[in-house]
Amino acid sequence: MGRGGSDNNDGNVALAFALIAPVLLAGVGAGVEASRYYACKSALQEIADRAALSGARQYFLDTSSRSTPEAVALAAARAGLDSYDPGLNAEVSAAATPQAAGVNVSIAARFRPALFAGAFSDGLDLSVEAQAEARGAGRSTCIIGLDPAARSTVLLNTSAQIRGPKCSVHSNSTSNAGLEVLQNAKITSALTCTSGGYFGAAGNFSNTPLTDCPPREDPLADRPKPAVGSCNFNRMQVDNFTGALDPGVYCGGLVINGNSDVTLNPGIYVIKDGPFSVLRTSKVRGENVGFFFTGRNADLYFQDQSDSSLSGPVSGVMAGVLFWQDDEDRSGKMFEVRGTKVHTLTGTIYLPNSTFYASANAPVAQASAYTAIVARKISLDGQVELVLNDDYGATDVPVPAGIGGAGGEIMLRR
Repeated sequence: MGRGGSDNNDGNVALAFALIAPVLLAGVGAGVEASRYYACKSALQEIADRAALSGARQYFLDTSSRSTPEAVALAAARAGLDSYDPGLNAEVSAAATPQAAGVNVSIAARFRPALFAGAFSDGLDLSVEAQAEARGAGRSTCIIGLDPAARSTVLLNTSAQIRGPKCSVHSNSTSNAGLEVLQNAKITSALTCTSGGYFGAAGNFSNTPLTDCPPREDPLADRPKPAVGSCNFNRMQVDNFTGALDPGVYCGGLVINGNSDVTLNPGIYVIKDGPFSVLRTSKVRGENVGFFFTGRNADLYFQDQSDSSLSGPVSGVMAGVLFWQDDEDRSGKMFEVRGTKVHTLTGTIYLPNSTFYASANAPVAQASAYTAIVARKISLDGQVELVLNDDYGATDVPVPAGIGGAGGEIMLRR
């Protein structure tokens, strides 16, 4: 009887396990499928979030567009889905709201369980949604570094500063160090945005830079250039001169030397095949003047003790542009501001193929109503403080189209 009882007990356990096993297996399988379902949903939510943010970034370039943010968001979502699961066959939609500078992205898919395919032959509904908006779209643009790939397209070193608390600073470089702020240097701006990455500590920025920003288009690329006629002056150099100079074509450049005190009469100064240099303790004043640099050795140099106050033209082809480098010159020059008394640079500095470099141990452009710099590269060093005002109403010098309309910050709403 003892042996028989044991056999009966073993049989009962076996029978019970046989009855319970499917339930246990079903429970384990359900847990596995639930885990897969939520993992898939989490992945799709991340894809939707990134796509919405990508679309909303476009409002930094155009505050009225609907089609571009939608197209960018759709492309980003589809690229994310292809990377995650090319066979998912999800439905994607994007809707832009220019009034709110927002983009809404929806992704819908069918989740198909691997263990219960028969019970859920049509799969399970799975949908996610994300909405992002660009807050503050329409801010002024103070700096655009145009180089699309270089390291240090925008570079601040030592204790250099950019101070533009109401405007934006952009690096178009996709390099992981396209924007670099080193040592004790600092950018103070409403927005700092790079198409790639940045290098610098938290204390180097008033606001953490945004990465993967869409590149800013060159706002002056399509503007017709000033005409360059025959030479009015050849290798013009004045030493210890007090008086006025007239606009015209300065072949071989224009050098103001010694202890000169020069007033530049309004108009366009074509600096051809030579530099525009203000040396030693010379002073230069000019209202409604524009400088067009063309040809070999045509660049800018303000020496350490020089004193300069200049404002751009109010009309004509150079309206709003103080310094303009001919885009046909691809030699990669350096336009240097080292003067300690460069109080006023009102207008736009446009150097599509060169570097704007400042290293004066003093503020630069602090008395300007506004200053914008669009250059291949921007480099600051030493103790210089580049002050970027945007008080457009305080001057008759117009703001070129495209200098306004940067962004504030991008936020996910849900």
